[in-house]
Amino acid sequence: MVTAPQYWEVSLDSTNWSTSLNIAPVSGAVTNITVYARFSPILPGSFGGDITFASLNAVTKTVAVIGTVYVDNLYESTITENPAFVYTTNIPYADYQSADITAANSVEVAGFTIVDDASGDPSNLDGASTTLNSITFSLSNFAMLQKVALYDGATELGEVSAAATVNFSGLTLTAVDNGTKNFTLRATFNTTVTDHSNFQFTITNVTYDPNGSGFTGTDAGGASSNIAGNNNKISVTASKIVYGVNAATSVVNVAMTPSPTVRALDANNNLDLDYTSDVNITSTGTLAVTPTTVNAVAGVATFSALTHTQSGLGLQITASSGAFTPIASALFDVYNPIFVNQITATNPSALNPFTTGQIVDTNLTVSGIGRSAALTAVSAADRYAASGFNTPSYDATRYFEFTITPNPGYEIDFSNFIYTGQASGSRPTAFSFRSSVDNYASEIGTPAAVGANISLAAAAYQDIAAPITFRIYGYGASAAGGTFSVNGFTFNGSVTVSPIASISALPSNITTLDYFVNAGLRQRNLSISMLQALTRRQIILPSQLPEILKFRQTMPHFQAVQHWLTPAGRLATFRFMYVQSLV
Repeated sequence: MVTAPQYWEVSLDSTNWSTSLNIAPVSGAVTNITVYARFSPILPGSFGGDITFASLNAVTKTVAVIGTVYVDNLYESTITENPAFVYTTNIPYADYQSADITAANSVEVAGFTIVDDASGDPSNLDGASTTLNSITFSLSNFAMLQKVALYDGATELGEVSAAATVNFSGLTLTAVDNGTKNFTLRATFNTTVTDHSNFQFTITNVTYDPNGSGFTGTDAGGASSNIAGNNNKISVTASKIVYGVNAATSVVNVAMTPSPTVRALDANNNLDLDYTSDVNITSTGTLAVTPTTVNAVAGVATFSALTHTQSGLGLQITASSGAFTPIASALFDVYNPIFVNQITATNPSALNPFTTGQIVDTNLTVSGIGRSAALTAVSAADRYAASGFNTPSYDATRYFEFTITPNPGYEIDFSNFIYTGQASGSRPTAFSFRSSVDNYASEIGTPAAVGANISLAAAAYQDIAAPITFRIYGYGASAAGGTFSVNGFTFNGSVTVSPIASISALPSNITTLDYFVNAGLRQRNLSISMLQALTRRQIILPSQLPEILKFRQTMPHFQAVQHWLTPAGRLATFRFMYVQSLV
């Protein structure tokens, strides 16, 4: 009888195996027979003993055998999202700004579970645990996060700066054989975030103790944190309003462009996308609707119809919303175009002056844009071009000009003159802008080849009741053919009815009296129609006096005469000059 120890088997043909064999003798003897043995363990470890050879009335013989089963660890462990983990929703990120994470100053943002032998087969007991040594995550929207830490319960195991990829090493997180182990991630945030944005952790790589169970793959299953709904969503709460697009210079009765916007921001200047309250705007100027109100959409109120109905300089709008501190805009001007031409034609320079397409206030008469005789027209589309600016210094005979005449009973208050231009390579290198107010003696502003915005807000250009001419001079061109052109222009200002002064005169036989108010040293017209010739009259003038005035008298049977007087105080005395009638 041949008997094998536990976990061993014997066979006579190495095919049929059993734990014992019965060998029958032949003629009372057992001849030489080969007996095969094999190791058949079902558990890891070392197993051995004696194979015994026993027969009746014979000495029992033994052969010692031993075998060892080494652990062939299973590679079926995984890391999963912890289904019991409770995510923070609509995270008030501003409450978690620390650069050194603790459980008190951070927020839990993900929970994961190491699962040893995730197959669920109870027969897969390999007698080994799964120990995580390092783990790497990809992190979406990482720029919003400042620090990330890995925790085992209340114990921090590692902390790193947030990045597109974050790694924690030196770990010994262990799930026992067929058991589990939970761990969490905590985070703090930067000051710059995007409202309503989620961030997500995804496992991309793991390493483990090779003496224990291993993971199913290099990413242990590639689990991710949950971002459904409001999980791990950033929340911004507005605490102030600011201008996104500030106020800009605009035109009377035209909506301001670009449209001003008001944004609802938190203390870190992040936009609150949930802010939808009313935003009101008032102005130091005259708005079409006061206040102008717009509902914010996703934190932004856009004032696409903000319109001023009167011109003004140095104006400001103020925005307010709820309990937020009202905010004042940058200073801006509102212009009233009184003479405009964007000059669109095939060859505008063929005409002198050019008037096609000009837009003019109904109480003005204008010349268009013209050029002096010393200049030569240059054919060009959509611009008024000329050459002949090659004098080395200012030349009073080489200019573009504009003449503007108010209708009787009206006067002009200018704001500014804006033009765009261009020039050739041999262009004039210097420019001058002047007016007929002082017979073109003084320069106004700083004109340039590409254009300029020249202020006409000075007193000299207010209360203009007579024709006024402006000229742009050019000089210093390197060649006679060097060109300069005006591509478009706008005179801004207001045209209003001239106020009538309070005047008394003796005797009381004045039949018609018109008084056109101006200021400073410019002309003032007084037109009187009388029944008879008078030699002397006293006229009480307005509070603007004293000033230099220019009077024009028109009487029946007498020619119009002009002369200058300087009144004394508020009483101006003048003598009519007798002139033979022309009719």
